[in-house]
Amino acid sequence: MAEPTAVASQAHLTTLLTTNKYAIVDFWASWCPPCQAIGPLFATLAKTHSVPGKLVFAKVDMDLLTPEIAKQYDVRSIPTFLVFADGQPGGVDVVGRDEPVARIQGADSRGLTLVAAALGELAKES
Repeated sequence: MAEPTAVASQAHLTTLLTTNKYAIVDFWASWCPPCQAIGPLFATLAKTHSVPGKLVFAKVDMDLLTPEIAKQYDVRSIPTFLVFADGQPGGVDVVGRDEPVARIQGADSRGLTLVAAALGELAKES
């Protein structure tokens, strides 16, 4: 399957979000140790669960893009993973959670794995 897509601009992110049914976006920075720790897992999940046109994994380097992106999506710490459906921030039902998961803060490998698997199943069904 696919590697995570490095987002080059706000327009690029918008295109990714509107041309895929679902997206998981990793807001990260190269100097961030937790970002570096979870990055390989995110890449593995992208290879396992990506579905062209239906589920994309994207990475937004907070040092390369404008602070407006962080403001727009209320990203206050990194790493932060956001779930999108139909181009909008949204949540996904995950086994063992009472509410849909829309955001994962920090290097939560279990949460990220569960969300990626749930979105992967939804993407295959749609």
